[in-house]
Amino acid sequence: MQNEESLISEELLDEAQIAFKTYFKPEVRFERSIFLSWLTSKSSSDFSFTLLKRPIKNAQVARRSLTSILAEAYLCKQLGWDVIVMNNYEVYKFDEFIEILKNVSNVYESKVAVGTIPLSRSELDIIKPYTSSIVASMETVNKDIHKRISSNKSIEPFLRMLGEAQDFDRGISITLGLGETLRGIKELHRFIETHSITRITLLPLIPEKGSKYLESPSSFYITRWIAETRLRFPSIRIIAGTWIDRAAEIGLFLKAGANDITKFPAIKFFNSEQSKIIEEECRNAGRKFLGTLTDAAYLKNIDKLDVEEDIKLKLNKYVSSIKKSK
Repeated sequence: MQNEESLISEELLDEAQIAFKTYFKPEVRFERSIFLSWLTSKSSSDFSFTLLKRPIKNAQVARRSLTSILAEAYLCKQLGWDVIVMNNYEVYKFDEFIEILKNVSNVYESKVAVGTIPLSRSELDIIKPYTSSIVASMETVNKDIHKRISSNKSIEPFLRMLGEAQDFDRGISITLGLGETLRGIKELHRFIETHSITRITLLPLIPEKGSKYLESPSSFYITRWIAETRLRFPSIRIIAGTWIDRAAEIGLFLKAGANDITKFPAIKFFNSEQSKIIEEECRNAGRKFLGTLTDAAYLKNIDKLDVEEDIKLKLNKYVSSIKKSK
């Protein structure tokens, strides 16, 4: 079996760092995914269920309230986090989705990234005033793997949306550990070039106990994907995902040329040992962390926000939970 450390060399990391520094400042942000809903039997991919011990039949939709979504958005802004609004399931009418997106954009006083199911050109036109990036949550660019993990969600509508979104920053979200190999890096690069992708999120598979996917990919394996992508596309934005037990890998990802980090459950684990490790890894990689995963003082002015009472109540629950974190 190949030594995992041999997947990445100091020379490759050095070259990736040079490429990164040519286009970007030595900074790093945390990007929080604001999910609008959870499982649904109508449009979820099989992938959502194959990671569990057994398939979920007739899964029910958990729709979040606008109050909950906006309270999370205000919290993220106060902590200095970027956000991506995740519209993964067909549980909202389109006008409801627009209302949510408009409100989150107002919270941030800027356009925000959207991870979404396929949208038509006319729908893209409507969300444009509130949207900076369209991110196709495809899981993989390999059609065979996509067919295996997501048999009821065709890849073609995502490709059509990316083709029609030429006036947006276009992104894709990829999960590593689904059966791809390092040969898939070249396939990913062809996809990026063909579809003019400007941002990519690389996430490690986090399998549930007893699932058919038994192992997460190693840090070195993910680093290889990041470094080669940075060298091939020096100006692309690369966002690397991590998890609770993987915090120490962040420095390696940043040295390989990742811009930002995501996936880590930062609210639940605010000011935890893992959060402190992530911030330290960023410093050790020569990056300035913009915002915080550990300092509740960022929330000191939250009571001064001019928000509706129901949002303030929900927001205070978030803040109370964070201030109790250790």
